[in-house]
Amino acid sequence: MHHVVRQADDVADSFLRSSRAWLRPVSRLLLLCTFIEDGLRMVSQWTEQQQFMRSIWHCGHFLAFLIVFINFSCQVSVLDRRGDAVDKFQSTLTLGIRILPRSCGPVS
Repeated sequence: MHHVVRQADDVADSFLRSSRAWLRPVSRLLLLCTFIEDGLRMVSQWTEQQQFMRSIWHCGHFLAFLIVFINFSCQVSVLDRRGDAVDKFQSTLTLGIRILPRSCGPVS
């Protein structure tokens, strides 16, 4: 059993060494494709997104529109060519993590 584990570890190690050159660009491409797909979905299902926000969060039409619009704006800003998309994704995620607990906290 120990021999099999060692052999599997050697195979995984050699794969990781050979894939380092292309793994980062491929992962960035897949991340950008995710944002593009999500942006296209939001545009094509704009009304459904607003209805979902109204039904789940029990908010009005304007607030649902605002939430969907802000989400879409964040998607587009990640695809902006003036900066690194991964850095923008990380800063957007960090901002969301900071705001979410305040938004979901108890209402006084």
